Amino acid sequence: MRKNGVPYSMGTLLTEYYDVHTADNNDVWLVVTTQVHDPINFTTDFITSTHFKKLGADAPWKPEACSAR
Repeated sequence: MRKNGVPYSMGTLLTEYYDVHTADNNDVWLVVTTQVHDPINFTTDFITSTHFKKLGADAPWKPEACSAR
């Protein structure tokens, strides 16, 4: 599950949920929730979530396609 972490079994089921939320101040967030169900190694599901904030067009970070290098 983590680097050098617990093993997982053949019966492990990974489910991911993708949700988009708009905050009261109009910020847009993508929330990725990951649920791992492994009845052999876990007594309950292992759930994590990661949050990503959408940046505006005037953001200082300007990503480029790999072919632009």
